[in-house]
Amino acid sequence: MGKVSLMNKGIFKGSMYYVVPALIFFGILFFISHNGFLYAGADLQFHANRIFEVHRNIQNNNLIPIISTYSDNQIGSIVMTMYPQLPVYIGALLQFVFQPVTAIYVLMWLQLMVQFSITTWVAQQLGMTQIQGMTAGLISTTATPLLSQIIQQQLLGEVWAMSFMPLVVLGLIRLARKDQLQSKILDLKSILLLIIGFSFILFSHVMSFVIIFAYTVLFAIYVLIFKKTRFQIMVNLIFSGILTIGLTAAFTLPFLSVMSQNKLGTPPATGLTLWAAPELLKITLDAVLPTFRTDTIGIIALVSLILTLLTWRKQTILTKRLTLIAVAIIFSGSYLLWYFIYNTPLGVIQFPHRVLAIAIFLLSLTFVMTVGTIVKSKKKQLLVYIGIIVVSVGFSMVSLKYGFLNNANKNAVEVNYNVSNKQPVNYSPMANFKVNNDEFINLMKFWNTYGAFDYIPVPFAFNADLQSRQVVQNKQMLKTNAISIPNGMIYKTKTTDKQNVTLPMLGYKSINYQVVDQHHHQLKTIINANEQIEILNPKHALTIIMVKAKMPIANIIGLMVSFITFTLLMVSAIFMKFRKFDNKVI
Repeated sequence: MGKVSLMNKGIFKGSMYYVVPALIFFGILFFISHNGFLYAGADLQFHANRIFEVHRNIQNNNLIPIISTYSDNQIGSIVMTMYPQLPVYIGALLQFVFQPVTAIYVLMWLQLMVQFSITTWVAQQLGMTQIQGMTAGLISTTATPLLSQIIQQQLLGEVWAMSFMPLVVLGLIRLARKDQLQSKILDLKSILLLIIGFSFILFSHVMSFVIIFAYTVLFAIYVLIFKKTRFQIMVNLIFSGILTIGLTAAFTLPFLSVMSQNKLGTPPATGLTLWAAPELLKITLDAVLPTFRTDTIGIIALVSLILTLLTWRKQTILTKRLTLIAVAIIFSGSYLLWYFIYNTPLGVIQFPHRVLAIAIFLLSLTFVMTVGTIVKSKKKQLLVYIGIIVVSVGFSMVSLKYGFLNNANKNAVEVNYNVSNKQPVNYSPMANFKVNNDEFINLMKFWNTYGAFDYIPVPFAFNADLQSRQVVQNKQMLKTNAISIPNGMIYKTKTTDKQNVTLPMLGYKSINYQVVDQHHHQLKTIINANEQIEILNPKHALTIIMVKAKMPIANIIGLMVSFITFTLLMVSAIFMKFRKFDNKVI
C-alpha cells in the first residue's frame, strides 16, 4: 500500500507539471476569447480558408484536397498543394467537435501545449530537473514575441513549425558531443530527433524549414572544420537527411512538380523595414516595453542574456555555447546584417526577424542553467523559477492587453455582413476585423489579401467572372450557380453551342482536368491567356458543367514514398526495442 501511495503521489506530482501550464495557456486565451470573438491577424483569413477547405473535403469523403474549391474564392487555386498542412488538418478535425472560432482557439491552445511539452522534454534531456524543464518551457512559450505570433499575427504554420525546432537543436547537440559517437558510427537517437524535428517543421511551414536547414548547414561547416569526429557526425546528418526526404515526400514531390511545370506568382519578399529586420537597439528596447511585438526577444530572454554575461566565468561550457549561438542568431535576424544581403538571392526570405524564436528558446534554457549555477539552494532556486514564470506570464498579459487587445476591441470591424469585392473584410490599417462562430463562414466568401493569390499561374487577372464565379461565353457573363465539390466545381448555367465557354476556374499545366457536360460527355478544353479553363466549341448547349482535378502522379508517388519510409522507421524502431529487451534478458 505504501508503494502504491508513493506511486500515485508521484503521478499526481508529475501531472501537475503539465496541468499548471495547461491552465495558464487556457487563461491567456480565455482573456482574449471570453466575448466570443476571434481577432484578425495578418494570416487569419489565409489559414481560415485552408482549414475550411480541408474540413469540407473531409465532410465529403476526400482526405487530400489538391486545389481550393470550397474556399480561396472557389477558383481552383493550387494553394492546398503548395503550403504544408499539419496545423490545417488539426484545425479541420477540431471543427468537427467545436464551433469554428472555438476550434481555432483550441488549435492555439494545443500549439502552446506542444511547444511547452517539447521544450520541457528537451531541457530535461540536457540534464535539467522536471521543475527546471517546466520553467524553461513556460518562459519560452509565454515569451511575448511568440504569443504575439500566434495571437496577433495568426502565424499558425510558423508557430507549429517552431514548436518542433527544439528537437533539431537537441539532435545537433547530441551529435556535437564526442563521447556519444566513439563506440558507433550511427547515433540512432540523434537521427530520430532530427528526422522527427525536420519532418514536422516541413509539414508545418516551408520557410521555417529553410531557416533551420540553413543553420544546420552552418553546424555542418563548423563540424568539418573543428570536430575530430567529423566523419561520424556527417554520416549521421546525411542519413537523417535521406530519411527526412523520404518521410516528407508526400509534400515535397507535389510541390516540386507544380513548381517545375507551371509559371507561378510566388509570395513576394517584404521590403527591408525595421520590422522585418529590426535594429539591435530596437530588439532590446521592445523587449522591455509592453508592445506585444514579434520582432524582439522578450524581457526574460534579455534578462537571461544579461545575467549569463555578468556571471560568465561561473557558467558551464554548454551555457556559454548556447548563449553565443543565441547572440549570433539575434545578429543574423537584425537590420545590421540584412542591410548588406537583402538585395542578394537571400532577400527572398520574408521577415528575417522570425529567427529570433530560436534565440528565445536557447536563452530560456540558459536562464535556468545560469540560475542553477549561481543559486545553490534548491529552495531559493524554486523561488526564482516561480518568480520568473510569474514575471513572464504577467508581462505577456500586460503586453497583450495594452499592445493589442485594447486597440482590437476599440477598432476591429465585425464581419457580420456578406463579404464581397465591394465590401471585403477590413484590412485598414492591417487585419483590423473580428468574427464570432456564426460569422466565421463570411471569411470564405471573398478574399483578396495576404496569400489569396499565392501560387496563382501568371499572367492572371482576378476579373469579374472569377470574382462572381460566372461562366462566360461570347464575352458575356451567364447566370451561373456554382457548386463546390472536392477538387472540383459544378456550374449550372445555360450556354449556346459552337462557341467557346470560359469557366471561372484556374488551370494548371501540372494537373489533368476532367471536364464533362450534363450527359457526362468529356469536353475538350485549353488553358486560355488569363490561365482559366476554356471549353472549345461545344457541340451542343450546356446546362451542367463539371470540372474535377485528377490526383497528379507526383502526389501518388509522394504518398507512397512517405508511407514506405514511415513503415520502415516504425519496423526498425520496434526491432530495436525488442533487441534491446532481449539483450537485457540475456
